[in-house]
Amino acid sequence: MDHQINRKGGRLSTLFHSYLCECEAAEWLITMFEIRYEIINGYMEELKNISLELFLKEDHDVEGFFEMCVNENSVGFMPDQYSPYYSFQEWLFNWFEFLLLSVKKMEDAVPVVSFRVIEEDTWIELIRKKEQLIISNKNYLQVKRFNAHVIEGVPGDEPEEIYWEEEILYADYRNEILKKSKSFIEEFQSIFPNLKNFNRISELQNLIEMIENR
Repeated sequence: MDHQINRKGGRLSTLFHSYLCECEAAEWLITMFEIRYEIINGYMEELKNISLELFLKEDHDVEGFFEMCVNENSVGFMPDQYSPYYSFQEWLFNWFEFLLLSVKKMEDAVPVVSFRVIEEDTWIELIRKKEQLIISNKNYLQVKRFNAHVIEGVPGDEPEEIYWEEEILYADYRNEILKKSKSFIEEFQSIFPNLKNFNRISELQNLIEMIENR
């Protein structure tokens, strides 16, 4: 089986916080937000030659690895080196759609946004406080407000468990998502030129345009 890997990733900007005067040591608070992904599919060669009509008829999608890193914490999975024994893969269009929707909602002045990490059955919770963003990964035993994968507010009253919580710059979150979404679209169209009119591409492009035109 022919596997192809296309790797994208890179650390974002750092936030230097609280520089002390000359007689004291400098204290640095370094925060990092990064999205890493690889487009990989066991049917890569087949998809390169398939028509858009057949692609939609057979309900294909694009799989790959995806990881969202916040400092030392992360959701998703990105192997250092591909192995054919890896069976865990993500639906990449879903990830970028959820991330862009979360940015759009916060750009629309929604202070708290949550989206579901499908494979892990947990939630990413985002609380925007002006220029800062509190981002956490939580598990809700009882989900009461699950009418979409990306929702305003939180999905339940109390989380059963909080796996991690970090504070980063909102601009880092927004800019990295826009950057990697554009990169993903360009890469998809380059690998699969026959699928350049796939409707999910235009959906992502519309979200990007709405965010950037605010």
